[in-house]
Amino acid sequence: MNGIKVGFDFDNTLSNKSLVRIKAYNFAISGFEVFIITKRPPEYSDEVYAVANQLRIPQSNIFFTSNGIKSPYIVKLGITQFYDDCPENKIEIEANSSCTVNLV
Repeated sequence: MNGIKVGFDFDNTLSNKSLVRIKAYNFAISGFEVFIITKRPPEYSDEVYAVANQLRIPQSNIFFTSNGIKSPYIVKLGITQFYDDCPENKIEIEANSSCTVNLV
């Protein structure tokens, strides 16, 4: 691990965008610590775990906020870059953390 932590949203980000999946996979195989933080509740985790497995993201690096805000997870985990599709999430995360959010 190179100590750099990056995070990804799931729905409309990793769930269906192949270029974003390639980016996450490349981060993972290059020694970055990769996380998934999704607003899904844990009851809807099967698809998230399946994609994470394909991308070599360990289940221990997946967090379900159950429609809660993502910034507390990002701060606690020390994530410095996050990829999301939602402008409202970008505003919330950047207002409450030092993380840079890339809209995809």
